[in-house]
Amino acid sequence: MLYKIEQLPVPEIEPELEVEITELMDAVLFKKSQGISTINEENKIDALVMLEYKLQPSDA
Repeated sequence: MLYKIEQLPVPEIEPELEVEITELMDAVLFKKSQGISTINEENKIDALVMLEYKLQPSDA
């Protein structure tokens, strides 16, 4: 089944979570520019997004 981007569910998130994800993304961008691994930050972002969307690892 195909969906248009406008049909995708985008949850409202708490401001604190938005700040946390933004800080992690900033860290990823900085570390990548320095050639440093970002796997820990990326895993944290993935976990936060999965939690927000109420997804299980099997849904990935």
